[in-house]
Amino acid sequence: MKKNLGISQLMLVVIIFQLVVEKEVFAQNSMAVIVHESVETNKLDKNEVLNIYLLRKQLWDSNKRIRIADYKGNSSIRIAFYNFFNTTPTNIKKIWLRAQFTGRSIPPIVVDSVDEMWKVVLENPGTIGYVPINQVPVNAKILLQIDG
Repeated sequence: MKKNLGISQLMLVVIIFQLVVEKEVFAQNSMAVIVHESVETNKLDKNEVLNIYLLRKQLWDSNKRIRIADYKGNSSIRIAFYNFFNTTPTNIKKIWLRAQFTGRSIPPIVVDSVDEMWKVVLENPGTIGYVPINQVPVNAKILLQIDG
């Protein structure tokens, strides 16, 4: 009987550990689309954010130009962000290059880190970017939360 109780306790510990790990993975994959607090827009839905990154929407409601900030290369946050929109960084880059080549858009601001993303968004009103949900800077406005 004692042996069964020990196995039950061990199983309970294993289940709790799995839940903690899953919660941490979920939090790491959760992101926030952020802008400078001066941007008049308070909320965007998934399609609106996608349209900004597809360059279909290039102006805020105030007619101020939207600047896009994105991470360099194939960082895990960048891949997770575009997976949320059922696309890839490569597909987005092709759209951006085509728009730049035809003169319809300016290139995105490319950053190497979350700290650099904060700096770009907070120092350049009108710029949109994304960061892990647990690393949103105090002065940023969250327009969309993406749950991993």
